[in-house]
Amino acid sequence: MTTIKDIARECNVSLQTVSRVINNKPDVSPTTRSKILQHIKDVGFVPNYNARGMSSNKRFLLGYIFPLSYGSTAMHQLGEMIKNAQSHGYGLVCETLSNELPYEFDYCRKLIDNIVCYNPEGIIIDARIIEGLERETVEYLSRKKIPLSVVNAMSPITGCNVILNNINAAVDLGVNYLVNNGCEHIVFLGWTQDSGSSLYKKFISSIKAHDLDYDQDNIIDTYGIGNNKDKVDFIFNQTERLFKQKGKLGIFTPHFWLASIIEKWAIVNGKEMPNELDAITLETDEMNSALPYQLPCCITDNSIIAEKALQFIKAERANETRQIFKTEWKIEQ
Repeated sequence: MTTIKDIARECNVSLQTVSRVINNKPDVSPTTRSKILQHIKDVGFVPNYNARGMSSNKRFLLGYIFPLSYGSTAMHQLGEMIKNAQSHGYGLVCETLSNELPYEFDYCRKLIDNIVCYNPEGIIIDARIIEGLERETVEYLSRKKIPLSVVNAMSPITGCNVILNNINAAVDLGVNYLVNNGCEHIVFLGWTQDSGSSLYKKFISSIKAHDLDYDQDNIIDTYGIGNNKDKVDFIFNQTERLFKQKGKLGIFTPHFWLASIIEKWAIVNGKEMPNELDAITLETDEMNSALPYQLPCCITDNSIIAEKALQFIKAERANETRQIFKTEWKIEQ
């Protein structure tokens, strides 16, 4: 097993220099820091968090709780959380709530307790896990004196650090893209209830701001339909009906259902994307690799979200004021 002494010897630096890099301390030249971090990555070195905790009274561990139901988006954000934690010398203890379990505080508390037993420096929670349970969650962790950063939040939450999704900016960006591409009619594909309701309402507001025609036919509500072939067929049939009736059609969707439509377009239309159809999704760009077309994605930088979540926890540990950060979005094609 590689030790910190091995790292120091192989990089021809002192133990103190390696320690400063692992703990993300200053006073190390960029060249030396880069060399040590690359060597740590190459040999698969993992710091001994228990030993560090004994010497510094810190555990160098973070908790992260996220939902399984958001597919590639959740996995991409998880990857950035792990990468960022390790770059700062922290381990990451993860918990997730499966799609089959209700989002109730009893379940949320069990996930939190599973992490609390490791005595983490702080916990990062995806807002979708605690939707409607924000007050109970904040109070519970406050009693345990554990800093909390909530990511992907739709609005500020009293008593904790928050990274806001800034979904309004994302919706405007997506709708503007479709309008600028000449789409005369834009269809919303997604949930109109529960966790999707805020985004849906913003979509309607953005459509009206562009003086576009809007009626209920332009809404394809996927709420409550099972994840199966019937759902794909339903979505495709609804889209095809609108496509035939209304000229150039734009599809705006917050999640991966767009992939199902485009895959079916490929089957039905011989892998030719209709000129009269355009689409954009709020999703990480990784989903594009599985599609027959490279679709534009409205994305945000998950590495910044991960960095801010940890930064806010460390600041709260230092008795600084809790903070709010608003994410930025861009279109990637």
